[in-house]
Amino acid sequence: MDATETFRLLEAAAQALGRGQRCAMATVVGVEGSAYRHEGARMLVFEDGTTAGAISGGCLETDVVEAARQAMKTGEPQLLRYDMTSEDDELWGLGTGCNGVVEVFVWPLAPDPAFLQEASLQEPLPGQSVTQAARRAPPDPRPAAQPGPAAAACG
Repeated sequence: MDATETFRLLEAAAQALGRGQRCAMATVVGVEGSAYRHEGARMLVFEDGTTAGAISGGCLETDVVEAARQAMKTGEPQLLRYDMTSEDDELWGLGTGCNGVVEVFVWPLAPDPAFLQEASLQEPLPGQSVTQAARRAPPDPRPAAQPGPAAAACG
């Protein structure tokens, strides 16, 4: 994910939150084997189910949107695990080359005034790193998150 893509997602989140619309961020936090997107890929999910960005080649988005909508309702983050390593996998991998294990962390975003102010800054300059742009993102609460019954186990 490049800095411009990250910035656009953060800007879209800030705009939605500023309008009072709920949204959640889904981030690929782990990949084992092959996957279309790498760690750090993000997808913003709005409360109406529309999205910006992508976390896979289309294999996971529908399920992640549902998990994100649930996270927005409950306020609880979720860690999802998709195991697409089975040769018989026709559900998640769709037989199209997604044959790794992908972990996606989904957390609902809150209308934090500091986040809204930082995310509304001008777009990063060309060559600015993803790390520089991502520092505007809300803190990653993963250490406190526990995979629960809503976590997906596929395969």
